[in-house]
Amino acid sequence: MNKLFTKKNNWLLDLDNTLYPSNINLFEQIDEKMKEFISSHLRISEKNAFILQKKYYLEYGTTLRGLMINDKIEPESFLNFVHDIDITLLASNPKLSNELDAIEGKKIIFTNGSSGHAERILNKLSIKNAIDGIFDIRMSNYIPKPNKIPYLNVIANFNLDPSNTVMVDDIPTNLKMAKELGIKTILIDNSSENELVFMSNNKYPYIDLKINNLTKFLNIINNEETK
Repeated sequence: MNKLFTKKNNWLLDLDNTLYPSNINLFEQIDEKMKEFISSHLRISEKNAFILQKKYYLEYGTTLRGLMINDKIEPESFLNFVHDIDITLLASNPKLSNELDAIEGKKIIFTNGSSGHAERILNKLSIKNAIDGIFDIRMSNYIPKPNKIPYLNVIANFNLDPSNTVMVDDIPTNLKMAKELGIKTILIDNSSENELVFMSNNKYPYIDLKINNLTKFLNIINNEETK
């Protein structure tokens, strides 16, 4: 790693499709629930609800933000509904817990979801005790990544030094602002066959590294520190 990433770094960790494999399809459930919520509350067809859902996501960073601005939707009712999903397929991950425990820096969940959803996922993965804090959508007044505001807020809230902080996310655009603020960036790509790929010469110049498995990557970091 050439010491670009170390166990002494602070770590900002996205939640969905980052702490667990995307092929479990948990977020597909959330996606479907968002469509159902929009269709019901705005009294439009599911087809039009899906179109609006994706339009708002692209324009505002989250569907919720678009619904709040344009349709005066109360955020808590939306969050409670869309996060009421079946997480049966999500398995405990003691290896990830051990690797997170070995990291000496702060480990913060940085999510556009709710803290309740995050805690439910962390408990199911059996890693909650290895996490130092959760920064959710409420803590930035429902302003989502990749807007600059939540990044500044999470840095201030947990007293992070950006130059000693790493952010891991599965959405490339969420890492762009992190890089601009001096944070090291890692893209997690569950579908990739390449375990580690440095990303300096590519269409995402703001991404330092691409990985396909967070547990394996943290194991590499922790083992390097013990050599």
